[in-house]
Amino acid sequence: MEILNPELLAALSDLGSVALLLLILIAGARGWWVFGWHYQEVAKERDAWREIALSTTNLAERAIEKLERRSP
Repeated sequence: MEILNPELLAALSDLGSVALLLLILIAGARGWWVFGWHYQEVAKERDAWREIALSTTNLAERAIEKLERRSP
């Protein structure tokens, strides 16, 4: 059996490609990295929470200002 058989090299090359694809998918599923679409969803959620926090802070600041104006 010849070690540098073209058919054997092609099979090993295909196996390497499949192994690399599986590694990429497993790493993404385990959270070793984040896929772009997931990052965008998380960024939208982060921005929504930021808006809620800022509007609540603004509401609290206005309430404090009104209370300060009322107190003698």
